[in-house]
Formats: sequence, structure tokens, C-alpha cells
Amino acid sequence: MRSRTRMLATAFGVAAALAAASPANAADGVVEPGDSIQAAIDDAQPGDTVRIGAGEFRENLTITTDDITLRGAGSGRHGTTLMPSDMPTPSPCAEPEADEVYGICIAGAFDDVTGSPATPVMGVTVAHLTVSGFSDTGVEALNAHDLTVRGVRSQSNAGYGIAGFILSGVRFAHNVSSHNGEPGIYVGDSPDAQAVLIGNTSIANGLGGEGFGFLLRDASHGLVIGNKATRNCAGFVFIDSSFNPDAVLADWTATRNTATRNNGACPRTDAFPTFSGTGILLGGTHGVTVTKNAVFGNRPAIQGSPFSGGIVVVSTKNIPDSAAFAEGTDPTDNHVKRNIAFFNEPDDIRWDRSGSGNRFMRNLCGDSTPARICRRH
Repeated sequence: MRSRTRMLATAFGVAAALAAASPANAADGVVEPGDSIQAAIDDAQPGDTVRIGAGEFRENLTITTDDITLRGAGSGRHGTTLMPSDMPTPSPCAEPEADEVYGICIAGAFDDVTGSPATPVMGVTVAHLTVSGFSDTGVEALNAHDLTVRGVRSQSNAGYGIAGFILSGVRFAHNVSSHNGEPGIYVGDSPDAQAVLIGNTSIANGLGGEGFGFLLRDASHGLVIGNKATRNCAGFVFIDSSFNPDAVLADWTATRNTATRNNGACPRTDAFPTFSGTGILLGGTHGVTVTKNAVFGNRPAIQGSPFSGGIVVVSTKNIPDSAAFAEGTDPTDNHVKRNIAFFNEPDDIRWDRSGSGNRFMRNLCGDSTPARICRRH
């Protein structure tokens, strides 16, 4: 298991490699509008790159082969756009007999009898395209190792923007996730995520529901660096739900991120309590470091959220009517230091005094609970 220090030392090297990466072995030809991307994926061998031309493609995709790169012509106006067709194909990401359609599904194997994860799909990269308008998640990975999603715009999907469950060695870099029905970027149920989330932007996701810019739940070992969250109900949410004792939320570093005006109104659902006006939340987390982040103007638009504030460190015990937290946990050994937080309500930094080993050091902020947390100049 790599230490957080080693991960932090290599993260910027990873980002540079992602930006400069080019395929070593490219499949012949480019998939053009009117051709089938899925047919090209099915024909590809490990190590191949499926290149997609500019234009609009109406289909949903599944990748189950190792070491496949799916590379579009860009996520901008004149790049590659993937949208739903009138006749979607079945997806291993969807529940049996479900009507929801996933844009891109990246799936490893599962035991047919128990449903437990079997061999993961490995070495998949999805890059440089837009995924828009699907009735479930834009890009979803299940049981994947060494996964990269970079330069993708996922927008206006009814589910998550970009999401992964049961991951190890995940890299989400320089993506934009906006106006999706659920959290913009998600990593969950991953005891050894070894995740690097760098340079992503999450805007106005899940409003009225699970309105999180970034949701990290029951996953351990990762870095969240230089990301932006704005106009969601909550910016960055780190949650240990205690639902799965083998998948706690532990050992993350969040640094140089920006959380501004995450003031959407998300009333209570069956899974989550009311959310509104949260910049960065550490809910029952363990060993999370939050440092050198900028958190401004996060103010609740509706009443009743137990997690409102700029940077919030709280227990998830005794949260009423919330399936997401099960029994809940107290936060332990979290470090909140050298952040700048102003114009948040009810506090710029708030700790409910639960748990042990939580430290607050050299934070520049206006109001806090307890008051000693802030250094005002």
C-alpha cells in the first residue's frame, strides 16, 4: 500500500503524463459519424486505441476488454459528442430489466451466483469526448483497476456524471461534470482506491436530490488536488457511511481545491438528509487532510441541513431517516490546516467536537465553531 506522502509526491507527475499521453498502439482508422463505436470496441485487442472523429454519435457503449483506450476528438463544441439512441443496447452497469441507459459502462467480472467482484477490467482509458443526455450515469466503472478518465465533459445525464465503484488505481483528470441528476464525480465502495482526482470541475449537479459536486464514500487512499466545485448543494463530500465495514473513508488528502457558492437546495431524501450550503464535508472520516483550499460563499438556501458551512467536520451518528449513513461514525485523526474560508454560513469552519485526534491549524477564516479554529489575519 502506497503512503499518502508518496502519492502526493507523484500526483503531479501523473497529471503531466496524462496530459501528454499518446497511444502506443492505435487501431487502424477513425470511427466517423454514422459508424458504430461499439463495433470498433468489440474488434479492438488489448493495447489498441479506438479513435473517434468529431461529430455526434447516438449510442451507448460498453468496455470489458483490458487495456483499451477510447479517445475522442475533444470535449468542446467541435469535438466528439455521445448521446442516447432510440434503441439502446443492454449494459452490465444497469440493473436487470432496468430501463435506464448508461453512456459509457466500463465493467469487470462478477460472480454469477454471489454477485461478488471477480476479475477486474484493467488499464482502460476514456478521453476527450462529451457524454450527454443519458437516463443514468454518463461514465460509470464497476470493478476496474488502473482506470483513467480524462478530458471528458459529462453533462445533463440523469445519474452521476463520472462515477466508479470497486476501483483501484483510478485517475480522474481535467474532466467537467455539470447539470447531472446525481453527484458530478463519485468514487465509492473502494477499500484501496489509490485515486488521483486532479483538475476536475463540477458544476450544478444533483440539484433537488443528491447535489454533490464530488462524492467520496466508503473509499480509502487518494488525492483530490486542484479541483473546483460550484453551484452544487455541497462541493466536496467525504463520507464514511459505516454501511460496509471493509470499505471505510480513510487516508485522503484534499489540497488546492476551490469550493464556492454550493448553495443549491437539496431536501431530505431516503438516502441523505437535507443538504445546502456546504463547501467541504468530512463526515465520520478517518485520517483525511484538508489543506490549502479556498472555500467561499457557501450558504444554505433551505433550512435543516446538519452539514452547512465552509469546512465541516462532524459525526454521522444519529442522522435521522438517512439510509446513507447506517449507524454512522465519529471523525478521527483528520487535519484541517492552512485553508482560506470566508463568507460561509453558519461558520467558515465547523467541528461538532466529536471523535478524537482531529486537528485545526493555521486556518485563515472569519467565524468558526469552536472559535479558536480561525486565524483572522
